[in-house]
Amino acid sequence: MTVSEARRARASFLVDWAAQDAPLLVQKRVLEVPGRSDCIELLFEGGFPESLTLAIGARQRLYRDYVDSAVDRDVAEIL
Repeated sequence: MTVSEARRARASFLVDWAAQDAPLLVQKRVLEVPGRSDCIELLFEGGFPESLTLAIGARQRLYRDYVDSAVDRDVAEIL
């Protein structure tokens, strides 16, 4: 997921701006840059849509299971 998707923000403003008959540079928006704590929070939330709705314990299990299945699959492929 993108940050816009995770935060339920509109990300297509650039496409909308460029699609105008006569877009002007003064119309463009400046994106808000997330702070350090916001970046850390986004990293811990993860990028899977279903993880955003889970409590921390369930989210940890989801990612642990994901890593376990990826490792199992890769080890089996290597062997």
